[in-house]
Formats: sequence, C-alpha cells, structure tokens
Amino acid sequence: MKAYEQTPKISIDYGLLEKTPNVAVVPLSTEWNDLGSFEALYSVSDKDDEGNVVNGEYITPDGKNNIIVSDKLISTIGISNMAIIDTADVLMVCPKNLTQKIGEITELLRQKNDDRVVNHTTVHRPWGTYTTLQRGKTFLIKKLTVSPHKRLSLQYHNYRSEHWVIVSGVAEVTNGNETSIVKTGESTYIPAGVLHRLANSSDFPLDIIEVQLGMQLSEDDIVRCEDDFNR
Repeated sequence: MKAYEQTPKISIDYGLLEKTPNVAVVPLSTEWNDLGSFEALYSVSDKDDEGNVVNGEYITPDGKNNIIVSDKLISTIGISNMAIIDTADVLMVCPKNLTQKIGEITELLRQKNDDRVVNHTTVHRPWGTYTTLQRGKTFLIKKLTVSPHKRLSLQYHNYRSEHWVIVSGVAEVTNGNETSIVKTGESTYIPAGVLHRLANSSDFPLDIIEVQLGMQLSEDDIVRCEDDFNR
C-alpha cells in the first residue's frame, strides 16, 4: 500500500513502457475501449428505443441518449444527452460528453479536505467494515460490522463523543477503566477524550449503530494507543 501511494499518478505507458528497452507485445484482433469515462461506457452498452443506457430504473416522457446509473428511480423531463450517476455518497449530473472531467470534482473535494475523495460510503478495515448512513454538521451516523474474533484499536477522540447501539451480536466494550458485555438491544455512551475499544469475541458478526456527536467528525480524530494491526 505504501509503495502504491508513492507511485506517480501517470499512466503505465508513460511511466514504464516508454522507458524500458525490454518489452514484448502479442497481436490481438478484437475491439478495444478503455472505458475511461461514462461517455465511453455509454458507447458500448445496450440502449433502449430512445437511445438511453439505464442501470437501474428510469422513467421519462421525452429523455433521449442519456446514461442513467442509480439504485433508485430516476425521472427526467426535457433532459437528453446527459449523464446522471447517483451513488450512495454522491449525485453527478452533467452533459454526457463532459464526463471525462470528473477529476476536476475530485480535485475540488481534495482542496476542501473532504474524506469522500478517498473513502466510499462503505469502508473496509482490517476488523470489518463501516458504512456511513447519514451525515450532518454536528452528527454522523454509521453502521459498523466487526468480524468474528476481531477488535478495533484501543483509542480516544479529542473532538467527538460516540453512542453505540448493538443491533446484532454481543460486544465487548472497553469504556475508560471498565470492560463490559453489551448485548443486542443495549447501548453504551463514550464521552470525548475517554479511552475505549470495541471487540467481537464471538463466532458471528457484530453489528452496531454508531452515532458520533461533535464539531469535528473525521477519521483524523482517532488517537490509537494499541492496535492489533499495527496502524
């Protein structure tokens, strides 16, 4: 992972193939498209009678030549030749021939230090996953799934408190100087600055709803004191 992060953000042909004298090629007789944009994806996808490419549900009285990607029903009026890409964490709407400029949106998010530029709604961790359910200015709601016989780091937060509600499984919770068993339907509160840890000692996944409260809600506000994964 560290080597990947240090690798320049250039294509392999510029970074490697044009610089090495030892390259072998094999002829390939086939169609090729590197699908570098949603417009390219549109060009190779099956279309309906109005030229629309739809991954999900789409209803319109007049829409033509659109590409629609969404988990929920999308409806349009007077919209044609557009890309409407709706995922769990972002909605993008733009003319289909400008979808290659998505990188400019990524750069704007990076300038704002928005963690959505690197983290999707569901983030995988060595102990399991967490999924962001809802976000506000002073609160963040997540679902955490802790894999069997895994535990999070022993940690604390300077700027936020956390409320955990166990929705499935049995949790071993360290809260300050106390460690207790919290069962399905029960909850616990972790004040800001208090050392804590969440563990799953069972053979089954542990699901909890975590409500974070505070003025700074980011992964940067994690101070790890012990960690099974040497992070």
